[in-house]
Amino acid sequence: MRAVLKSPAQISVIGTKAVKIRSVAAFRGIRLTCVAWFRATVLSATLALTPLTFSVASAEAYRAMSGDTLRVDVFLSPEHSAEVRIDDAGDITLPAIGRVHASGLTAEEIENAIRQKLTSLSDISGVRVVVSVTEYRPIFVLGFVSNPGRFPYSPRTTVLQALALASGIGNPVMRRNALANNPADLVDRQANYQVQTLQYWSALARRARLIAEQSGTDAIAFPADIVDQLKSTGRQSVLQREKEVFNARKQSLADSLEVIESQRKVVQQEIASSKIYADDVGRSVPEIQKELDNLTALRNKGLTRQIEVLSVQRYVSELQQQRQQSILTVTRSGRELNDLDKQAAGLASQRQAEVAQALVDTETEIATLKARLDNQSKLLVGVGTLPTATGVGDESEMAITYKIVRLKIDGAATTMAADENTLLVPGDVLEVVGQAAAHGG
Repeated sequence: MRAVLKSPAQISVIGTKAVKIRSVAAFRGIRLTCVAWFRATVLSATLALTPLTFSVASAEAYRAMSGDTLRVDVFLSPEHSAEVRIDDAGDITLPAIGRVHASGLTAEEIENAIRQKLTSLSDISGVRVVVSVTEYRPIFVLGFVSNPGRFPYSPRTTVLQALALASGIGNPVMRRNALANNPADLVDRQANYQVQTLQYWSALARRARLIAEQSGTDAIAFPADIVDQLKSTGRQSVLQREKEVFNARKQSLADSLEVIESQRKVVQQEIASSKIYADDVGRSVPEIQKELDNLTALRNKGLTRQIEVLSVQRYVSELQQQRQQSILTVTRSGRELNDLDKQAAGLASQRQAEVAQALVDTETEIATLKARLDNQSKLLVGVGTLPTATGVGDESEMAITYKIVRLKIDGAATTMAADENTLLVPGDVLEVVGQAAAHGG
């Protein structure tokens, strides 16, 4: 092959092209590297936003309820992301988005609701939203256990695991013997029993107040046994406090509704006056139009000036504009009146929802306190006079059964039998029942 010699100028051009080629190649390499890094970053961020399982005790998608805490992540929009708790009304409140209903919905349904709200507020569609549960509603373990109460829920918690949280099945005989040998602990138990007794009767008084709020009565109908018990222990202040709370909440709602009603009256007056003005103008314009026609005829005959005709024409135009403005005011005020009606209904509805949830919480508290008092009374009654734990009264001779009270999405409660392997769901109330086993003759 014959070598081709090139001039210095040609060599310079070739060298320049080679540099350009290398520069382009380097730039493309950098760009490909950046693209690969960006894709990896987006992929890792997407994987990081993949929600935790929203299922708890069954294959069905878990439906969130009031009391659950959710993590809401809006992809590439941290100002809309937050960790929020579903309130008593079943809603969550997100920054820059507002209230979104969540109770009774699955993760996917909540994501769709948030996405629709974002679209309506900002006209941004196709936003990636991920919802996951960070904290479930607690479970409650009551009855024949050592430490009844409320406990945090973990996915796929069984009855046996819930018993462990409550320190196991109760053994009143052994605990009574332990108390008899420890006077200081006995004094503490007695004091704690008195405190929880007051809490129990106070919760019953609060339930009576909530029932009165729910029914809309003018006064609280305290059951006679509550009144007698609190009076006999010098705790009438509990009843007085509930009455004060009842009156204060009732007055607060009445004041809020009164403010709305005063606004309604102003709007109604504005609607009425605007209608009257529009009707008056509507009747006046035809008469003035006739005068305008007469003036126009006189002008055509040279009997009046053009400026007088123009003046009346402007006046007619102004009246028509004012009439149109009055009609628009009536329409706008009508919408405002409708909004005020919705606001009033919303206040009453929100109060009812708050009271209903407070009643549920109070009933749970009453059941928990009653179970604790029952267990403590078994310990305190007859301390030092009962036989030692030699099998008599031991849980080995007790027939243990389990019942679960589960709240449905619609608020209704259902009771079901369970065993130690039954899976619990958030909000479940596990009742442990111990009965003396029958002995053969």
